[in-house]
Amino acid sequence: MIKKFKNKFFNEKSKGKEKLISIEDGDSPTEISKKIRQVKRNVSQHFNLKNDSVLITPYCGYKFHLNNLSLEDAKKMFDFNNLNHLINVDMIIRKNIYSPEVEKYLKKARPKYEERMAQAMESEAFIKLDQSSKKEFLEIDKSNFVRHYIEFSPQLFYLLEKPTKIEKFKEILNEFGIENLECFVNYYHKLNEVKIKKKKDKWSDRFSDLVDKEVFLCGEDIPIAELLDLINLADLNYILLPIKSKTIEKKNEALPILENRSDAYDLLSQKIPIEDCYLLNFNNKFNDKNNAVWLIETLQYYEAYEDIIFKTFDKAFECSMGLADKYMYIYNSCCRKSSHLNGEELYAEEVPVLPHHPGCSCWCEVKNSTDLVMKL
Repeated sequence: MIKKFKNKFFNEKSKGKEKLISIEDGDSPTEISKKIRQVKRNVSQHFNLKNDSVLITPYCGYKFHLNNLSLEDAKKMFDFNNLNHLINVDMIIRKNIYSPEVEKYLKKARPKYEERMAQAMESEAFIKLDQSSKKEFLEIDKSNFVRHYIEFSPQLFYLLEKPTKIEKFKEILNEFGIENLECFVNYYHKLNEVKIKKKKDKWSDRFSDLVDKEVFLCGEDIPIAELLDLINLADLNYILLPIKSKTIEKKNEALPILENRSDAYDLLSQKIPIEDCYLLNFNNKFNDKNNAVWLIETLQYYEAYEDIIFKTFDKAFECSMGLADKYMYIYNSCCRKSSHLNGEELYAEEVPVLPHHPGCSCWCEVKNSTDLVMKL
């Protein structure tokens, strides 16, 4: 037996004697992983609903709930056969799903964060900076705050500032769809220059939708001046050879020539796949800088919320499986609550119950790394 996974939920009277998963000595890592996933898929049938709150960790000591969620929707959200990150984010937004444990966690963190930001903006170093440098200064200070906060969680960076205009955001969500919004957020900073779409780009199917909605420009709608950046000087001279005998020495010399020709895009297509070129449409009101920043930060907030839900669920699930008594474990702490144990070698009964809080990243691994066991 490589490792015993103890049943702490499915039969409380068993006192942990019954095994939740049976692992044989000859099982490969892949086979062990399949067995664990199979149990994980079946966990949602044990979710229970009470007072509009679904308990999604009924199998361990750490209680984690989701509110405004039906039992049926909870099972859809945690269907590990068809798990879809964006569909879950969409459900969280539309149904106003939240976790009381996460909200309690944020209620504690936000005042400390606001105090920290106020101190940063009053500092002499901040006051002397120009506007763009001030933004970078606050981003770095925010990162430092998250990294050293007493209950560190990677998702905390996006959750500290609660989004505004939620109903307006839902209107945009209805108009564009969650996939298109995700694509826009992903490419907002990448499409300041023309991008040539790759066939294997996972977002390529969304590009045409965003062109139809005038969020992206495509092909001959892209200004010639922007397309010139994709062509080197030698190729540009090759294109212009039939219409200009003198070699140009700078790209901008080609602009007035091409802008006055009806076949300009045909000429450029000799060296550029025009129909696969995309650019953010900065003249569209949807891409107004302030609106774009608000939109991006709002979606990132809900994506982080979905992430912290599943990270907490995963940690609680893993730790409910139990530790094998025969091994010594090295404890790795991310929390000040357990920082005194960081790097310590512990017996199974000495390992703290995890997670300590939503999004907890503390974990432990068997001391003898040659033994095949799951990291928790």
